[in-house]
Amino acid sequence: MLAVSWALTKCCLYLKGLPTFTLQTDDRPLVPIINSYMLDMVENPRLQRMKERMSQYQFTAVWRAGKSLCIPGALSRAPVSYPTSEDMTGCAEVTAHVRFVITATTASQDKDALTIDSDRTLQDISIAAQADPTYVRLRNCISSGFPTNRYDLHASLSPYRKLQEALSTDGNLILYGARILVPAALRRHTLARLHDSHRGVEATKCRARKTIFWPGIDTDIANTIAACEPCQVLRPSQQQEPLHNDDHPSRPFESVSADFFQVAGKSFLVVADRLSGWPVVVPCKGNTTASSTIQHFCRYFREVGVPLLLCTDGGPQFTSKEFADFTERWGVHHITSSPHYPQSNGHAEAAVKAVKHLILKTAPTGNIGCEDFDCGLPELRNTPNQSGCSPAQDPTSHRWDTVGTVIGGARSREYEIRLPSGRVLRRNRRFLYPVPSPNQVPNSDLPVVPSPDMEKSSIPSKAPRWSPKLNRPTGILLLTMGLGFEKPIVS
Repeated sequence: MLAVSWALTKCCLYLKGLPTFTLQTDDRPLVPIINSYMLDMVENPRLQRMKERMSQYQFTAVWRAGKSLCIPGALSRAPVSYPTSEDMTGCAEVTAHVRFVITATTASQDKDALTIDSDRTLQDISIAAQADPTYVRLRNCISSGFPTNRYDLHASLSPYRKLQEALSTDGNLILYGARILVPAALRRHTLARLHDSHRGVEATKCRARKTIFWPGIDTDIANTIAACEPCQVLRPSQQQEPLHNDDHPSRPFESVSADFFQVAGKSFLVVADRLSGWPVVVPCKGNTTASSTIQHFCRYFREVGVPLLLCTDGGPQFTSKEFADFTERWGVHHITSSPHYPQSNGHAEAAVKAVKHLILKTAPTGNIGCEDFDCGLPELRNTPNQSGCSPAQDPTSHRWDTVGTVIGGARSREYEIRLPSGRVLRRNRRFLYPVPSPNQVPNSDLPVVPSPDMEKSSIPSKAPRWSPKLNRPTGILLLTMGLGFEKPIVS
């Protein structure tokens, strides 16, 4: 980076003002720093300052092998002039000083060898490294250089070929970056030392990445911890998995979930629709046997219809043969949640939580026949959920939200409606509501839909018809059918 900064400054008169130019370098890690890194991404302050000085030039850095950069390589090594006598004198003084320092250091090392080599771990690694033929072969290969042809490399050194740029030697030891390459004879002992703290896989890997290395160390650490019996017995619980919903009902009460709960010593059965969330609360008066549960479900099926799927927990009343025969007779597919895992019946548990809180706040004694509970349950059913709709206003429930045009009458009180998409529906007039156009002034001739009271009276009612003023069909709002209503007739 310093050479690039110096070269740009030296040639600034030729480079400033150019739309772009190319910078060739044999330093591969320097290319992404120059081309891709922003100033805030460079952590080294010195590199950051140099990159800031180069920001006034528009150029692209490319990598080229050092042997192909002939001219810069020759100029960097060729002397510009012969050394003078002063240079020779200074060089001799520096050489003498270096020799003195080396001699003094060597003598000090020989005198205090026992103190310096007191690290028994490094001594053991050094002894094992000298006895390991693969380790010695790799050290010699690092010193002399790896062969260009990979087939000329010894088979035992193949795992190190891709790491050759990061390998170096320090005496008898081999370093991978700042980490010591452990000989094969000490790797099992090293793994045992790493696992002395009985930490998890990731924590042990982080510890190893600070000091030691060998090919496949991460896999060896994971296998060592997996083979540790105390770690497996006392391992933490599984992580919380994302919500998985296998059931996708298409209409209300097609799939329901149920569960029992108690308040003030009294038992209650909650049955909730899995599409809309509509809850039904049934007091059981302490009787939660299979026969009593079957009676409650018979009454529920009679009122709302027979579902295709029933989800419950593994309670004895739900797993009994009597209840299994009951669901088979009614054609209901009954599934139970996993034992000791209430979350697998989470829909029923959520309904139990909401209803139980309502009972505790409106009827603490468990008597849900009071007026407070009767007022609270409809409000619970009308409260919007996370989808933005309440159980009483499910996306499939009734709403005046579809606009169409009357194109004709099929039978008495039935009309054919064309939607903006071109689809034609046939509806009874009780499901139609006239809508005037923006330019039309409401008047007494505008067709209206009779209320249920008018339907029962003897006064004839007006049905949607052609608007005489607009000379075209009158706009109509359609009632979308759903929860609590019969299905629409579609032509």
